[in-house]
Amino acid sequence: MSELAPNTPGLLGQALKNRRLQKGLALEDVTRALRIPIRYLTALEEERWTDLPARVYLEGFLVKYADHLGLDSKEMVARVREALGVGEKPGFSHPKPVPEAQDDASLAPIRFGLLLVALVLAGAGGFYFFRHQETRASLADVPLNQVTEPDVVFSSGPATAVPALPTGASETPPATGHALVLRATLPVWVRVRLDGAVKFEGTLKTGDMRTWPFNAGARLRVGNSSRVEISVDGASAPKSESTAPGDFVWPARGAAAGIVPSVPVSTPTVVAP
Repeated sequence: MSELAPNTPGLLGQALKNRRLQKGLALEDVTRALRIPIRYLTALEEERWTDLPARVYLEGFLVKYADHLGLDSKEMVARVREALGVGEKPGFSHPKPVPEAQDDASLAPIRFGLLLVALVLAGAGGFYFFRHQETRASLADVPLNQVTEPDVVFSSGPATAVPALPTGASETPPATGHALVLRATLPVWVRVRLDGAVKFEGTLKTGDMRTWPFNAGARLRVGNSSRVEISVDGASAPKSESTAPGDFVWPARGAAAGIVPSVPVSTPTVVAP
């Protein structure tokens, strides 16, 4: 390449610097483009090879820098190797072929063993596949609205009544047309049971808002009572300050069907075993 004179120290780095200046590039511009620290770019331009990492990184940085500037990176790498006294990598040599007679005599047991292992693995894979398909088919036969589970016990204290949002004048819950809205103010575990079936169980992230329609009854269990905001049919329950687990039930046992938002709701208490 014209920028380099043979075996002349300093001209390789000067060629990099001159071409960079010709293109109107600062070291910061090259760093942003190539993700190479400025101290390594400066070391390349000043041919301070010992200030660079291992030779594989040195050559990699040099190739990227030279290609970015439009220089001959292969020639520059050859010059650096010559300056460092490092020869080219030895070419790949193919191994000598194994004589056919020796292959038949010594490799036959190995081939038989590999074939036996392959047959065992194939049989195990087929058994697992059919068992997996059978399990999926049996699970698909269970309707989602028949999911059942025992209530989780949060503490071993004395049994107490489960608090709920107080309601209005009638003791008969409405038949249809209700909506439960739940918003998480912080990450919180919840389980939602509507009309006797579990509709959701998992952890809500901060700001998550979920809405579930239901007909007759709703029950909500939370891992931290202070991290949720609850409303039914647009009527909000006062937010609890308790960090303990608790339950929210609508409508309350023995209470009327309508919701009175102005009546405060006590902090959810713990369900005893």
